Order: sequence, then C-alpha cells, then structure tokens
Amino acid sequence: MSMVDTGAPLSEKKQGRTISRFREILPQVLAMGAVNCVVLDMAVTFFLSTLIIADLHDPSKELSLDDTQASWFGGLPYLCQPVGSIASGFLVTWLGRKRSLMLITLPYLLSCVLVSTAPSVSVLFIANVVVGMTVGLTEAPLNSYFGEICEPEFRSVLAGSASLYYQFGMFLVFLLGSFMHWRTTAAVSTVMPILTLLLLIPVPESPIWLIEQGRRKDAEAALCWLRGWVHPSVVEKELEELVTYHRTATMKPADYTSKFKRNSKEDKPCMQTFDGNKLHETPEQTSLLTQNGKQSTNGDLITKETTENTQVTIQRKNSALALENCPLSEMTLEACEKSKHVSKWSKFVASLKLLLEPETLRPLILVFAIFLFSGMGGMMSIKPFMVEVLQRFQSPLDPKWSSVVVAASGFVGSTFLIASVRGLGKRILGLSTTAACAVSCLLLGLYASLVIRPVSDAGESSNPVRWIPIVLFALLSFASTAQCQLPWLLVAECFPFRTRGVAGGLSAASMYLVAFFASKTYLSTEKSLHLHGTFWFFGVINCICLVYLYFQLPETEGKSLQEIESLFARKRRRNLSDESLG
Repeated sequence: MSMVDTGAPLSEKKQGRTISRFREILPQVLAMGAVNCVVLDMAVTFFLSTLIIADLHDPSKELSLDDTQASWFGGLPYLCQPVGSIASGFLVTWLGRKRSLMLITLPYLLSCVLVSTAPSVSVLFIANVVVGMTVGLTEAPLNSYFGEICEPEFRSVLAGSASLYYQFGMFLVFLLGSFMHWRTTAAVSTVMPILTLLLLIPVPESPIWLIEQGRRKDAEAALCWLRGWVHPSVVEKELEELVTYHRTATMKPADYTSKFKRNSKEDKPCMQTFDGNKLHETPEQTSLLTQNGKQSTNGDLITKETTENTQVTIQRKNSALALENCPLSEMTLEACEKSKHVSKWSKFVASLKLLLEPETLRPLILVFAIFLFSGMGGMMSIKPFMVEVLQRFQSPLDPKWSSVVVAASGFVGSTFLIASVRGLGKRILGLSTTAACAVSCLLLGLYASLVIRPVSDAGESSNPVRWIPIVLFALLSFASTAQCQLPWLLVAECFPFRTRGVAGGLSAASMYLVAFFASKTYLSTEKSLHLHGTFWFFGVINCICLVYLYFQLPETEGKSLQEIESLFARKRRRNLSDESLG
C-alpha cells in the first residue's frame, strides 16, 4: 500500500506502539462508553415493566393487570425481540453499525413517552411491543461493533462492560421506582436516549464495515481514531490485515476487489497468482479442500488428487480470481459490474447457506444452548416479577428495596466479570458462575420448602433466618449476570465476518424466544410446582448447563477473530481428514 506523505514528523510515522498505552486504550473506552449508553437505554425501558407489574398486578386498582395480562405483559418484549433481532442482521449490513445504533435511540425515547402518558393498559402493551422490537434491533449492531473495534487483548473486557451498563440501568430503574411513581420514572428516563444520540455522533464507524463498502480511506481514518488518534502509518499493518481478513472471509472476492480498487489511488494486480493450470491456495480454498477430505499433500497447490466436486468448485473460484488478477486499467466497467448483477434473493439464500459452515454452525449451536440453559435457569424467569417473588420469600426489607439490593448485586457481578475475564478466561468463569447459580437456586428451593410459612404465621422481622433469601438472591443475581453475559461475549467474537450480522441476529432471537417462554410460564410453573419446586427446577437446569459447558465450551479469551474462527473449524476439519484416511 502506498502512503501519501502528509508532512508528519518521521518520529510520528515510526512510532508504532511507542505511544502510551493509556492513549491507545482511551479511544476504545470512549467509543464503547458511548455505544454502551444504548445498553443503558435498553435496560431502563425494559425494566419499567417490572415496576408496572408490581403496581398494577392488583385487581382493586382502576388501572390493573390480572394474572393472564401480567404474564403477557412481562413476556411480550421477549416475544417481539426476535422480529427485531432477525431484522437487525440485515439492517446493520445496510446502514452500518454506528448509524443503526443512532437510529434505534428514537424508539427507546418513544416507549418512555408512551409509558409516562399511558391512559390505558392497551397503550402500555403498545409501549412494551416497541421496547421488545427495539431491543431486538439493538443486538446485531451492538455485538458487531463490540467485536470489530477492539484489540483482541481488550475485547472481552470492553465488550463485557455492556453488562455493567445493563445492570446499572436495572439498578437505576429499581432505585427510582422505590421512591417515584412508575410514570414519573418513565418521564425522567426520556433524557437518556437523547443523551445517547448526542454521544454517538463523534464515534467512528466500524473499520471492517467501511472496508466492506470499499471506503478504505474512511476505514483508515476510523482506525487512526480508535488506536489513539495516530498517524495513518501507525495503523497501516492492521489495516492491511483487516483487508486480507475481509477478502478471505467474504464469499465472492472478485466482487469486493472491483469495488475496492475503484477507491484506491493505485491500479495494481492482486497478489494471488493463477497460471491456468495451478492455483495457489487461499484460506478459503483450503477450507473447501479440507471439507472434501482431499487436502493436497504438497500443501500449496491443488493437484489431481482432489475430488471431482472440489475441482468444480475451484474452477468457479478460478474465474473470479482471473478477474482479480487483471490490472484495473485492463478491466472494463462492464466486467467489473457484471459480477454485481446478482439478485438480492440469491445473495440472501447464499448468506443463509453460509450459516451451515462449521465456522458458523458450531458456535451458533453453542450460543443457542447457553441461551437456553441460562434463560430457563431462574433469573430470566423471575425478572418481570422480581418484586412479587421477593415478597413471597417474606424478606425483612420492603420488596422494592430488596429488588434494589438484587440489582446492585448484578452490577457487582458485571464489575467482577470485566475485572476477571482476562485473567480467568471465559471457560472458568462460565463453569464457576453456573455452579453458583445451581447452588443458590437449590438452596432457595430448600428454604422455601422448610422455612416459608403463611404471612400470618411469619416470625419476627428481626429473625436472622429471614435474611437468607436476600443473601441467596444476591448470589444468584451476581452469578447469573456473568453466566448470562457469557454467550453475548461469544456472539461478539466467535462468528466469521461473512455471517456475523445474521448469526448474531439469530442468536439474539433464540435468546429472547427462550426468555419469553421462561417469563410467560413462570406464574403457571409456580402454581404447578409451588415456590420450592420451581427453584429446584431452576437448580436442575443449571446443573445440566454445567455439564454441557464442561464438555463443549472452548477458551477464546485473548485470541484474534481469525484464530477463533479457526478454533471452531478445526474439529470439523480433523474429523473429515480422519474419514478420508479411513
């Protein structure tokens, strides 16, 4: 890549990583802080429903919710979120990460206005629908941005900070709701989406998305901002690595090359070589060969030992590479544009087929499973009914203030996650927090079975035994925060770029379908199994999750995006290789 001399001092051009570590990390922290304000908006608007259920789940009030309405009201946002989650994967590809995040602050503002002015239950339901769909739209741009702007050694810490903002938003809502009416709390919350929109304006777009759009200069400027407001020469190597990663990750390299080269200042042939008989192997072709179990023995060239199906596939690649190897001056505009005349439906079908590749399918199954276990493991089920559940455990504190304690424990859990994930890794954190969730749920079930009596027979509030549920709920909140954040950390980094948006949207959709089922069925589950049986059920689910994570969760902490992609593809390739040898 040729760099235009801007007249910057030589010392600045050669500084590389000689800039201070603080200056290098600061812009990433600022960018993540602004983006995480969207998470804060999400939590504030989402947990308004908990305050509403606690106040309106009373038939004696004029504006009230019966059991059926309360269960639907608590679960409705989860039901609507998959619609937004699936759409978000395509929205983020079209608009980009930053503009998508800016756009979705508006419906969060609308939902707060609707709740604060709602004249009827119907308007409250409409507000919850808006919240649910907007939370779904948030997932893909949020997780894609987290994974794409951070350096590998900081990715988990900075991406994990989203949980900190989420827990703080829940804490803030419960704190305000403890001494304000829920309408007043919603009115105060309208300030947050407006502030978020203003904070997002100076934040740069994701560099790799800009590369995908052929905007190399903009990608270079974004990297300079994110790496400490440095000279372009400092990020030259990283920019080239992103370009290479994008070229090998996308399905049609010729499409990108023709688009990208029109934005370059020099017309140069691509680095791949093709002599008509032998094609030098690219990472994408290596994957194709390995999947067919016929990897060439010389490691560099495709030989006659490849299967017929693989030869056909490689021949198709050859035509694309032949176009790439032509200098831009020799390429006609018609040739450049011809490859783009593919129907949107064909591209959509092709993107769905990519989901079946091992690099995407294996992490997708892993994330689906963790979402299923964590969603059915307790905390997700009781969040809409938190105040009422704490009241049934006969806490010595006012139930609303008990919910503040539980939310504060979740905030501490998020802080612990951020502080420890680099040192402990995701695997140890996942196993330990799941074990803690299992123990706390089983003990809560035991307490409900042995200690809880009808309210009229309850002991004195000074009885120290009555503080046990608060301690156990605090432990559950602490541990489940880290447990539930684990799959989101994986979503931010484990999917290849070519499927990241769609796979992230599908992952979020699966989580919210599980959460809807868990919250919608909580009241009926409690009636069937009673309070103690419900928490024993949660404990068993967490035990099953612990066994699954032990055998299936790899360690991805500190690895680059390409290393993580190779990690999930490795087992499949090894199995195919074994089959071919057999």
